[in-house]
Amino acid sequence: MRETKLKNLFKEDYVNERIVLVKVELRKKETWTLITVYAPTEYSSTEEKECFYETLQDTVDNEGDNTNTKLRHKNTPRKNILGQRVYNRLLLDKQ
Repeated sequence: MRETKLKNLFKEDYVNERIVLVKVELRKKETWTLITVYAPTEYSSTEEKECFYETLQDTVDNEGDNTNTKLRHKNTPRKNILGQRVYNRLLLDKQ
């Protein structure tokens, strides 16, 4: 990533070719952790998909429970990936 674009980049961690973890320090000394993913397509092998979601789960678990997840409406929420709090909030929003 270019330093000129993210001057407050705190930490950048490439988990693998599909998962990147970035920590950014904001104005109020608040740190945001962004997890960017490129999920396998439906044509990928079952083994590749399972490995991806296991690695993603481990990455989310290592960052603790303080997550705020944004999903597009087409995505099916995965309780074990999102965490119980976010999953419950999604269920409440649908009611």
